[in-house]
Amino acid sequence: MLTSMTGHDSVLLRADDPLIDMNYITSFTGMTDKWFYKLISEGHFPKPIKLG
Repeated sequence: MLTSMTGHDSVLLRADDPLIDMNYITSFTGMTDKWFYKLISEGHFPKPIKLG
């Protein structure tokens, strides 16, 4: 489990959690969704999974 401090809030991120939404990962890392989609297209980040 990883812990990050963002402002006054403590955010817990389970390193083994396979289902993390794009809004969460962009706010947690400070990187844009475009950056992550670039990593996905290059095979450096897992592809998104549609639920439902």
